[in-house]
Amino acid sequence: MSNIIQFTIEKDEDGYYNAKAARFPIFTFGKTMEEVEYNIREATELFLEDEDLASLGLSPKPSVVVSFNFEIPNLSYAQ
Repeated sequence: MSNIIQFTIEKDEDGYYNAKAARFPIFTFGKTMEEVEYNIREATELFLEDEDLASLGLSPKPSVVVSFNFEIPNLSYAQ
């Protein structure tokens, strides 16, 4: 049984952030990181609504983990 739903976020050529769950048919996008974060939560909640989590191999309160598949530009470091 898993406690995690893993998402990968990629940035497309139009500047949108596309999010896809690794093991589930959950897809969403957003123009900003804040928007895609909100949309991931909403899409995940809608997908899990009325589902038997155990039959999906999920614990009763799964967490969402996100990995990024793009570079973060202009990253500055503390000096």
